Amino acid sequence: MYEIMHEEVIDFPHEKAIPILFDFRNVWKIHPLVERVDFISPGAAGDHGVGAARVCNFYDGGGSVKETIIEETPNSFTVQMSEMSLPFKSGTAKLSVTPIRGGAASCVALVMLVEPKFGPLGVLMTKFVLAPKLRGAVKGLAEGILVHGRDPTVLVSKGGRTYRGTEANPTWVTV
Repeated sequence: MYEIMHEEVIDFPHEKAIPILFDFRNVWKIHPLVERVDFISPGAAGDHGVGAARVCNFYDGGGSVKETIIEETPNSFTVQMSEMSLPFKSGTAKLSVTPIRGGAASCVALVMLVEPKFGPLGVLMTKFVLAPKLRGAVKGLAEGILVHGRDPTVLVSKGGRTYRGTEANPTWVTV
């Protein structure tokens, strides 16, 4: 297994960041790589909780990953990744938002454990190509929580471009 970890600190209250992270079916609103989500099933807490499942479809046009919540705490959830176009045989990803500075700020973190396909070549590809891209995605996710949290009409999507409005009628904005 190969571990990918990354943390980003955002100047946004923890109590406001958690509901945004736990909006499991709407990650496309804050994640720069996710174009749309096909929500498959609710979990123990409705739209999230153990058992909730979604398919995240990426902007590359053909990539996707099915994610099913296998563990949830008040500050985090862990998904089992399957049916993925990523070059992994299997994997889990834990996303968390923990309070810092007395809850006035938040630390957004990803811990991903993956088993790369293609043997040693897959490990190298994961280390030098995919891990940096995933670390950048966490940075984008943290920025998405911050921007969308400050103004829910602003969405961070479209491959990292920020806009207000709908997918069909976006107004590009600079934040």
